Amino acid sequence: VEEIKLATEARDGVRLGAVAHSLVSAAAVLGAMRFSKLCTTIETQARSDRLNETVVLVKELEEESRKLPSWFERQASTNVTGFTNH
Repeated sequence: VEEIKLATEARDGVRLGAVAHSLVSAAAVLGAMRFSKLCTTIETQARSDRLNETVVLVKELEEESRKLPSWFERQASTNVTGFTNH
């Protein structure tokens, strides 16, 4: 996320698109679908040279990234059948 912020601040659409793209699949594999979708949208806008529109999305991505540690903890406490482990 820090790299995405830096690329946005530098208005480097190529770098921003590449970094966002690198996070799309990793986030999806881990089940962080909102994070993945935000990265996809950022990538699309960066590649379309719509950098002004990415600023708001990058802020949303930062907020979403702050939620991930607790989300992963909740996922780890639920086994494959969907029941909470105690």
